[in-house]
Amino acid sequence: MKLNLMDILNELLNEDDAYDFGLEIEREYNKMYPPPEDGTRADRDGIAITYQESKYPPSITLGAIFIPKIHRGKGIGAEIMQKLVDYADKNNAMVTLTASTDFGASSVSRLKRFYKQFDFVENKGRNKNFRISDTMYRMPQT
Repeated sequence: MKLNLMDILNELLNEDDAYDFGLEIEREYNKMYPPPEDGTRADRDGIAITYQESKYPPSITLGAIFIPKIHRGKGIGAEIMQKLVDYADKNNAMVTLTASTDFGASSVSRLKRFYKQFDFVENKGRNKNFRISDTMYRMPQT
């Protein structure tokens, strides 16, 4: 089974939602955040997720979740993360990421607290995994 975050976005942003940004905003977004060359991107109505999935070993590297300011604070990011970790658990996949303010977040420490709600740990100290270059990871929960 392959992760399809586009299905997740479509489920979260059903037809009744008023998430219409228009073509001009979409063009501007694509200039600022071009699709990754070697990964996957799901985007709808200005909300975008970039990720890479690997089969061996099963893992997902989360590149970015971009949620426009007018949609922040509505739980969209938390719903996306919950569905992502549910998928990872079902497929026994580790998830890695690097918390960054590059995509509009106000602080790295705030992002780390957010990710820790989903059982991510910082890749340092006794949790250091030298096979991972990202700053946070989450092992599959069984």
